[in-house]
Amino acid sequence: MISHLTFIAMNAYMLVVLIKNNLDEIQFVAVMRLITLIIGAMFVALIIFLTMHANKWSGRVISLIDPDWAKENMPLVASVSEHSPSMWVNYWQDMSVMLLFVPLGFYYTLVHKLTHGKLFIAMYGVFCVYFSCAMIRLMLVLAPAVCVLAGIGVSHVTSSALKAIRLAFTGYSAPDESKASDLKGWKAKANKKNKQRMPFEVSVILLLFIFSILKTYVFHQMDLAHSYSSPSFIMEWGNVKDGNRVIIDDFREAYYWLKQNTKKEAKILAWWDYGYQLAGMSNRTVIVDNNTWNNTHIATVGKILASDEKEGYEMAKSLDADYVMVVFGGKAHYEGDDLAKFLWFVRIANSAFPGMDE
Repeated sequence: MISHLTFIAMNAYMLVVLIKNNLDEIQFVAVMRLITLIIGAMFVALIIFLTMHANKWSGRVISLIDPDWAKENMPLVASVSEHSPSMWVNYWQDMSVMLLFVPLGFYYTLVHKLTHGKLFIAMYGVFCVYFSCAMIRLMLVLAPAVCVLAGIGVSHVTSSALKAIRLAFTGYSAPDESKASDLKGWKAKANKKNKQRMPFEVSVILLLFIFSILKTYVFHQMDLAHSYSSPSFIMEWGNVKDGNRVIIDDFREAYYWLKQNTKKEAKILAWWDYGYQLAGMSNRTVIVDNNTWNNTHIATVGKILASDEKEGYEMAKSLDADYVMVVFGGKAHYEGDDLAKFLWFVRIANSAFPGMDE
């Protein structure tokens, strides 16, 4: 949305420049007043439209504007871990020490010789910070902004430190006295620059500090890339005492078992988290999958899993399900099993079938 608004704003700016170049000052002021009134009226109309047609917007979009909306009105959206608000640990895990340089980047873009380009980068960073706070999956949108802002901060600091080191070795060479028209003025200027210059020792320590931080960042991101590149249905424990990794392959084995031991036309009932994996790896029809547009359908499955055996069995048969798959992580120490998600079954079922009290 912000990218579209930016595109519109850039074109509006060029239109204003075009009008200003082709009209005198009085006409330009009159036209700008008219345009301002039109834009204000359109903005008010847009707010009214959004208020009256809020139910036509997707839950994800509304959650960006009002992060608490999904928790009260759309538990299915709130149940997705990617839609939860970000915590400080998420920022530190993903961005690591780059966060230390982001405030410097904001300083050099907004305070130090402001330009249109720097203002654009600062706005980009501010919007991305807000959206990443509202939804953890938008840390992906924040990452490029952090890289740009931190890069600007590191660049300015290292440039100042390197310049101080260079000047400490080379110094300020005095001009030729026969050609210098004002030797006294030159000396005053040189002394002023020397006073503004960063001390040599501070420059060296600062460069070593930045180098160590950037080295730490590189190794941290290598480990992070390894953890993020692992598939979600095959997990591993850390290295055990003999140096070997322990691979938890239960999901893939369960999907393979279903593929080998059930009929091709069999229908599997499971929570929607496993829908695409079941359909893709077992080649079986699933009752619900990760396409979460149909809230009532998912709520029905949630009610089946949250009901007693007799009622749940009858509802599962009414959906023409042949098998029910539930995930228990006790043996493998897997914390994200269906027991951990159980309250979300109840909350989502309650959104379509009121009366299910968690």
